[in-house]
Amino acid sequence: MMVRNLICVSVGLCCSVGHKVFAQSPELIDQSASKTLDLSLDLTLGAEIDSNVTVADIDLASGLDDLAFILKGRLGFDHRPSQDSRLRGHLSLTQKNYDKFSQFDQTLLFSSLDLSQKLNKSRIGISGRYIHAVLDGSEYLEAFQVSPYISHYFGRKNFGRAYYTWTDKSYKFRPERDGDTQALGVDLYHFFNGTRRFISAGYKYESVKATELQLAYDSHRVKAKFQQKIPIGQRDTTLALYGRYEARKYDDLNFAIFDIREDDRWTFGSSLELPLGNDFKSILDISLKNFNSNLLLVDYDKTVVSLHLTKSF
Repeated sequence: MMVRNLICVSVGLCCSVGHKVFAQSPELIDQSASKTLDLSLDLTLGAEIDSNVTVADIDLASGLDDLAFILKGRLGFDHRPSQDSRLRGHLSLTQKNYDKFSQFDQTLLFSSLDLSQKLNKSRIGISGRYIHAVLDGSEYLEAFQVSPYISHYFGRKNFGRAYYTWTDKSYKFRPERDGDTQALGVDLYHFFNGTRRFISAGYKYESVKATELQLAYDSHRVKAKFQQKIPIGQRDTTLALYGRYEARKYDDLNFAIFDIREDDRWTFGSSLELPLGNDFKSILDISLKNFNSNLLLVDYDKTVVSLHLTKSF
């Protein structure tokens, strides 16, 4: 699971970093344009229960459960040189330690930089990201990513974004998996009541190359999400429901099964974000994963329950 988290950050979720604009209404975008520089610091403590500790990116599954403790720091900035231009970025450091499987302990350094320009109701930009991961005290993964994109508001309730992403990955002890990834994707949002309730859907095509051909594959991924803010007392609790499906077909014969490997990966989940006052918030997330494959090693289910407490400065 640990390395899956790394790859989700560095490869799979290549559009998630620095795009809080997805959850903003046109009014909020215009209001924030008057600010010139914002600095932020977030500190997070968390715990996570995993029913099946896995290293998904190298096709390992333990079949055993474990508890992990998480400590994360995130420093970010948002600068507007002019009313229509925007420069933002962040640097985060995450430490995850398992109770029993210390060989899966990880340290993740993640940095991003995003430059964009507004053109009427559209915005064009480019993002760059760097990931450095340590597994069980040893350097594990290094990845670089570049992603140009364009977004557009269709009226006041619909928002869309299209992007291209190129990623270069190198594995310290798994050189057969070294290679680059190219992806094309689109995300669509519909707002019902400003940012209080919205639905979103997305599609991404991904071509993953590897030194060893049986590890290279093409992927089609679809996702959907519903989010609703619910007033409780004087604060809003945010409920989100989400689902993802990914179909992979590998490029060459897999020697373990003497066939072309094919995967179908389903994920369903929900999260609840509760503000606690004084810039504190808690996030409870539950996800169910069902990975189907003709390679039995990676045909499994898993459930992950996590709780995080974050303080923002």
